[in-house]
Amino acid sequence: MTLLGNWLSRLLYGLLLIMLGLTAVGAVVAIVGIVWTWLNPGTLWEYPFKVQYSTVVISWPNTAEARLAVCYVGLGLCTILAMALVPLTQLSRSAMTGDPFAINNVGRLRVIACAFLLVAAGRILLPSILPSPAYEIFQTAHPHLDFGPLFAALVLFVLAEVFREGVRLREDAEATI
Repeated sequence: MTLLGNWLSRLLYGLLLIMLGLTAVGAVVAIVGIVWTWLNPGTLWEYPFKVQYSTVVISWPNTAEARLAVCYVGLGLCTILAMALVPLTQLSRSAMTGDPFAINNVGRLRVIACAFLLVAAGRILLPSILPSPAYEIFQTAHPHLDFGPLFAALVLFVLAEVFREGVRLREDAEATI
């Protein structure tokens, strides 16, 4: 690997570790929110939380059910993000060692593709399963098919097959030498 490629791989690896750490913090906050709401369902804020941007108003209903929904959605998002970041970190580490066409990387790319499929499924299913008080929080959410994550998953599945073929060609080349 070239010096620039090695440097970029190390930079990516460091950024991925930071993102994993922030994802872990988000998951801990969601778990603490779930436990707190279960133990203290009557503890509510004095006023409903409301933030207004230029055109979007985000309001927070003052119910335990809504808080639990937000915490569960947050925990689910952190789980999906970790599901993509952990294999991506391992993929980056194998690139740093100079072995990007390892058989393990094929499975890692497939796991990342599955995370994108979960995002697409969540865009369809989440609005349908949210309790009614929490629906106000996700007021812009409505069931729809998002082609972005589906296209990303398709590209990653194809890339996984390219990596699998690269592994096979490397093994064939090593066997003939």
